[in-house]
Amino acid sequence: MPLFAIEVAVSLIAAVLLFMSVVFALQISVGTWHSPKQTGRKPSGALPPVAVLVPAHNEENSLDVSLASIKQQLRERDRLMVVADNCTDQTARVAGRHGADVVERTDAANRGKGYALQFGIDQLRDDPRPIVIIIDADCTLAPGSIKTLCSTVESTGRPVQSLNLIELGSAPSLQERLGVFAFRVKNYARFKGLQRLGFACPLAGTGMAFPWAIIKNVKLASGNIVEDLNLGIDLAIDGHPAVFEDRAMVTSHFPDKQSDQLTQRRRWEHGHIQTIISQTPRLLRQAVIQRRMDLVVMAADLVVVPLSLYALTCALTVFAAAGILYFGGSPSALIMTTASAALMVLGLLIAWYGFGRELVSLKELFQIPVYIARKLPMYFDLIRNPERKWVRSARKKEERDE
Repeated sequence: MPLFAIEVAVSLIAAVLLFMSVVFALQISVGTWHSPKQTGRKPSGALPPVAVLVPAHNEENSLDVSLASIKQQLRERDRLMVVADNCTDQTARVAGRHGADVVERTDAANRGKGYALQFGIDQLRDDPRPIVIIIDADCTLAPGSIKTLCSTVESTGRPVQSLNLIELGSAPSLQERLGVFAFRVKNYARFKGLQRLGFACPLAGTGMAFPWAIIKNVKLASGNIVEDLNLGIDLAIDGHPAVFEDRAMVTSHFPDKQSDQLTQRRRWEHGHIQTIISQTPRLLRQAVIQRRMDLVVMAADLVVVPLSLYALTCALTVFAAAGILYFGGSPSALIMTTASAALMVLGLLIAWYGFGRELVSLKELFQIPVYIARKLPMYFDLIRNPERKWVRSARKKEERDE
């Protein structure tokens, strides 16, 4: 291949990386600004009743804690429904013990959270509530979150995404702490940046609240491995972009085994890349048709790939651009990739200062290349064998022993 063709290809990649770096650094910088404590919204009158929908697949070991955190926040007219989806354990019995409305679904051919959610929404139609909140069965809902989510939905009339974080275990490894930090960068710093800039945030799959008038008409039944990301895009295009509400929070834990963590990350990251390819052109096309800048911003946010892949691609492009310069090519690609790398590092340092100092030391932060190296097989699989089916990763010791 001629040097010129290689230079054009590397320059295009460098330009995309530079764009991603600008978006990333801007979101992080704005999201980390110090601001006065929020006083909260004060809707007039009593808050409407809610239905809390919990999709659960073989969650007997985590459901007790999750439902307890929900039950203590429910009022008399609120409704709690658990969808025991293709379960082979005691999930339904545990849910019933907490007084939830339990519906069981068995369909081995159509597996995945999207199908479970659709089944639950259909079951709610006989006795709906004005607001529906979706909580994953392995998540703990922070006190006061239902009231906060309900208040925000009531005052905005839009879907609302709460703060969704991963908690550390009792003796976390550096790799786990770096993983939790990366989760905070995406779900806290970047979401907060979008909020402060006045734009919608993506949906994160749990801790989501919707007006019944909106969610009842949405088609949720699919085996998409990142159904939440696609749902947020669909709603935004239809005129219902999500609001970020960090005064409400859900937390969960990484799977205990590293192999299960890798399975989870593989599903998330492969799904994200597939969504970038399929949904970015759609968002930009609709942005032009509807003349909406917020859809352009959503597309820009979407194309920022997961941190590990982002850093790996940036490093490889720097080496390629340096090789082009060595053989007599233009320095433009190297300038762009160097600027991209600098902005990425700057964004990470700002995010670490604002959201990660208690998780990892500055010295440990620079061990991120080791964290990335351990994920290389997952990225090679993205080309050879991309994840296309929903796979639930084991979370508890009892599940691993089965």
